[in-house]
Amino acid sequence: MPEAATEVLLYALPWLRLREPLAFGAVELAPATMCLDDDHPCTHAAWRALGCYKDMGGHPVPVPSLMWVTGRGPLDVDERDHPKLERHRMCLAAGLIAGNEYFAPYGLGAITSAHCDGYLHRVSADGAHMGVYKRRREGMYLDGWPLDRLTITVPLAASAQHQVPFVRDLLDTLVDTAEGTTELGGRLARALPPFLQGNSVSYPFQR
Repeated sequence: MPEAATEVLLYALPWLRLREPLAFGAVELAPATMCLDDDHPCTHAAWRALGCYKDMGGHPVPVPSLMWVTGRGPLDVDERDHPKLERHRMCLAAGLIAGNEYFAPYGLGAITSAHCDGYLHRVSADGAHMGVYKRRREGMYLDGWPLDRLTITVPLAASAQHQVPFVRDLLDTLVDTAEGTTELGGRLARALPPFLQGNSVSYPFQR
């Protein structure tokens, strides 16, 4: 058996709370507590990176979620997987929004696309810093931060952190259509980004 890599990629959805592992299309998702291998040399560093994601009270998100291509694992993401993971992430967000129960009596609020924000990490076993790419008008630049000083706070639109229901058949259909070569598939792929952007914000109010 080959040795596990000491530098890996992982794709995190830190604001998405899952009840259980989920598979749809060509990907799998699971709570990090269920899918990270304790014996992998990068697992400790992965948890340190995930610890940068904080709730509204400044505490680490208790159970961030990870996504990967089926047949591999959460610490075996390839850079070439990123477009596929992004398409599946967008279909996941659209499927969750379609299942919203507005004005539900339990008062947990509606799902927004912010619940499915995705972050691609490069993690090394001995890493102590995180590189953050920031987009500017003239392009992008890289800024390095010590892991113990970096805080990425949950967006207000995703701060409820409630567990979300899934309709797997709907998710499979969205992915199959968006990744297909039909005219409808092209329309759906083009419509997803603006649709999700329009469903990404919630507004605070004071009683």
